[in-house]
Amino acid sequence: MNKKNNNGLVIWLTGLPCSGKTTLAKEIEKYFIKREMPVQRLDGDVVRETINKDLSYNKADRDKNIERVAHAIQKISDDGINVVSAFVSPYQRMRDFTRSLCKNYVEIYVKCSIEECMRRDTKGMYKKAINGEIKDFTGVQDPFEIPQNPDIVVDTENETVEENFKKIIEYIEKTSVIDVDEVIKIVRDAGAIVMRFYDVEYSIEEKENKSPVTDADMASHDFLVKKLSKYGYPVLSEEGDHNFMQRKNSKYVWIIDPLDGTMEFIKKTKEFSLMIGLADKEGESIFGIVYAPALDELYFAQKGGGAYMTKNDQKVKLHVSDKGIKNGKILVSRNHLGEFEQKFARKNNMQQVPMGSAGLKICRIARGDAELYINSSDKSGMWDICAADVILKEAGGKLTDMNEKKIFHNVENVFLMEGYVVSNNCFDIHNKLSDE
Repeated sequence: MNKKNNNGLVIWLTGLPCSGKTTLAKEIEKYFIKREMPVQRLDGDVVRETINKDLSYNKADRDKNIERVAHAIQKISDDGINVVSAFVSPYQRMRDFTRSLCKNYVEIYVKCSIEECMRRDTKGMYKKAINGEIKDFTGVQDPFEIPQNPDIVVDTENETVEENFKKIIEYIEKTSVIDVDEVIKIVRDAGAIVMRFYDVEYSIEEKENKSPVTDADMASHDFLVKKLSKYGYPVLSEEGDHNFMQRKNSKYVWIIDPLDGTMEFIKKTKEFSLMIGLADKEGESIFGIVYAPALDELYFAQKGGGAYMTKNDQKVKLHVSDKGIKNGKILVSRNHLGEFEQKFARKNNMQQVPMGSAGLKICRIARGDAELYINSSDKSGMWDICAADVILKEAGGKLTDMNEKKIFHNVENVFLMEGYVVSNNCFDIHNKLSDE
């Protein structure tokens, strides 16, 4: 695992009593020990019986319990030690407090129904709480506030310990290779550079494929390549070298579009974006940011961690719509609208919504604004979809080529020769396409 700074990871497992937090915490602890990485495991029951035995279970003392623990794990992780913490921590406010204190914080919601937790309860705590022998018991007299934005959700009722452990470790290993907040700052800074050109004169040239490239494209490209190079992974940019040998054997590769929707930038429609994607050696998109600076919309996702949008300093979780194809919305290009897409929309009675930037179209489907986007051209490149791919999938959507085959991102041919289809995954789009 590559550490994104010198602090240890803080892995915080939260859930109802008897949901399986401690079992998973022990497995995660073994993972670190096996790799000779420093680790400290803290368990809610043990902490209650020792350093916090002076506290009761009323709300004020519950908050004080988590506050003390949060400060303790902050100090431990600041010394480079990984901390695995298993606490009921029923209140959102205190979980947010812990996150605000600790760098490299990973919140895991251990999901399990109260009926299953009661069945597992060998100590009979739930029964005692129901009978009034225990007061302020979480899940009975006291509520458990379901986490609003956990990094990972594991279902211990319907999935095995092995399955949930694998999910957690995959997330930790893939998201620990970068500092998400730092990359978000990088793309915002690049967006600011692009916007400096927005209302001034700049040069416009024509590339071999007849598409425009501006000073803003190149300034963004130079800045992003320079800043992302610190991670040691090759960068595949639309405006850079597409040499496969430079990235063939790399564990990860950045795939970026410094300015997606250049024509929209030139026309000042505001519908352009900057896209940063990270693909692993297998060609899977594991991290993505799509930033539209003129709209103040930033979309991002990590594989296994959900998809989010920030706008006006508000962060919301994304999910695709649940609408079918009939009377749904299909996003279409403002500048490259194909005859195939128009014919399909008319035949299926879909409302056509023009929009610039491939990345923005995909993200608008991820947030539930539309149901479908078809690009039948063979002119698009991996940089057009890599970042948005993981955002869409984490929001519940689907992206394939026109033949319903999975698209791999870090391959030799950078162009998407079979086009691509983006949907909310609520209908069989490929049966519809085969009818055309």
